[in-house]
Amino acid sequence: MNNLKQLRKNEHLTQQKMADLCGITLRSYQNYENGLREMSYSSLIKLADFFGCSVDYLIGHKTNDLIYLSGLSDVQKEMIEEVKQMTDDDLYILKGVLLRLKQEKENPWLKRN
Repeated sequence: MNNLKQLRKNEHLTQQKMADLCGITLRSYQNYENGLREMSYSSLIKLADFFGCSVDYLIGHKTNDLIYLSGLSDVQKEMIEEVKQMTDDDLYILKGVLLRLKQEKENPWLKRN
């Protein structure tokens, strides 16, 4: 369960906090992280929902296409959903707009009035 440990650390959470979230003892949670014990389905689903990832990722089955949703604001999550629905042409346009915004933020004299 290396992914579980990494996700926990990314969120700066303690093992005790994770055990509380799952409704289990600290020792049980530590056993999950160290691969000494298998999680129940309900715990897997609870943790996948909490971290915004798939159960596959959590158990180390599939590691590509992961987007960390925990820690993102509601606006950021909404933007991700919008981007997922865009065509490649729209994405190239959006990329240009974002680049321009970044440049204007770094160099205020570039702003158009």
